[in-house]
Amino acid sequence: MGQGLTGGTHTYSWFRDLVFGAIPSGTDSSSGEEVFLEGADSLIGDSGQVAFDGMIDDSYGSATTFDAMYHFLHKQFFPRRAWGPMYLKDSKSFFFCHSLDFVGLQAGQNGLRPL
Repeated sequence: MGQGLTGGTHTYSWFRDLVFGAIPSGTDSSSGEEVFLEGADSLIGDSGQVAFDGMIDDSYGSATTFDAMYHFLHKQFFPRRAWGPMYLKDSKSFFFCHSLDFVGLQAGQNGLRPL
């Protein structure tokens, strides 16, 4: 007998893509094209100053400066997370770190290295 959620990882990934991806606001009545809310472009990917993505059930972000990360979290990530709603687990939430350990690797300024 199977235990746990079958396809739970896929379901979470799909939900994360909906919350942090581009959010359509509807259809433009004159052109019939789908329009997006201002600032509701996808957060996933590399925007030059900030990069954000996820793996399985975790989301990761990095920025070139403290101010860029602060602005991203304050103006984009946290409002979108609340809209989702996407809950944060305090034991898995880290902000403004110089390096990050995941899946037996450490990511930092010098790239990836094994732990």
